[in-house]
Amino acid sequence: MKIVRIQVGNVDGTFLQIRNICFPKEDCPIKIINSWDDENEFFPSTLKDISIIMNQMVGQGVTWQLANELSDRLNIDDPYKVLNILREIFREYGNLSENDAFEKYEKSPKLNK
Repeated sequence: MKIVRIQVGNVDGTFLQIRNICFPKEDCPIKIINSWDDENEFFPSTLKDISIIMNQMVGQGVTWQLANELSDRLNIDDPYKVLNILREIFREYGNLSENDAFEKYEKSPKLNK
């Protein structure tokens, strides 16, 4: 089973709605949990979480649409190349352990405002 840790927002009324994430008569391969644990310690959502969602919970059309948008906005003019890169990233991160995903999150450059 894969676990996806999501913080939807810190405003009341903001939520993530997930329905029918399993095919009929299958064990559910994904469990969605809040990114706060029982002791209110925060575990951030990582690229692993997004990768699992993109690989297993949304249609391939969404990934293709994202690839097209990135290709246009980055002036790459090759949506198939972007699509292949996205699939590779989602596959790699989706298979990382929780610890490895968190370590990559911690080591990634932080955005400066």
